[in-house]
Amino acid sequence: MEKSQNTFVENKNKNNKHSPVTIITDSQALEGILGGIGWLIAIYQVKNVILKDANPIVSGILTWTVLWYIRKIGMNLYQHYKKSYGYQDDKIQINMNATALQTVFVLILLFSIVTGFSEQLTFTYKDLVIIMLITSVFLVMFLT
Repeated sequence: MEKSQNTFVENKNKNNKHSPVTIITDSQALEGILGGIGWLIAIYQVKNVILKDANPIVSGILTWTVLWYIRKIGMNLYQHYKKSYGYQDDKIQINMNATALQTVFVLILLFSIVTGFSEQLTFTYKDLVIIMLITSVFLVMFLT
């Protein structure tokens, strides 16, 4: 009986350890940068050079296609460079419980949604702070 209780305590301690959670890799960060730059290039090229007075749907489809090609070509070149020179993926990691990280993510998402609709909902920022505080307390209670 004592052995099974010790095993339970050991398993409980293993589950409470914080394992590193990858926030973003170097490839993902570069893809985001390429996407932003590609979006600017695609918008400029389609609106000012290729289709000056075109249908917005056609312009949108062509802009997305140009953006997609810029991003994919850039990522393929980067992956080839890393593979050629033997570089490994760099990761930004934090030691945090996955549940706590999920809570932080949900709070940021809720804050973004509420502040995005604050004009339509006629909340003041004081109301938003109270709503976020109450929401965070309930989330922490629910997720822990």
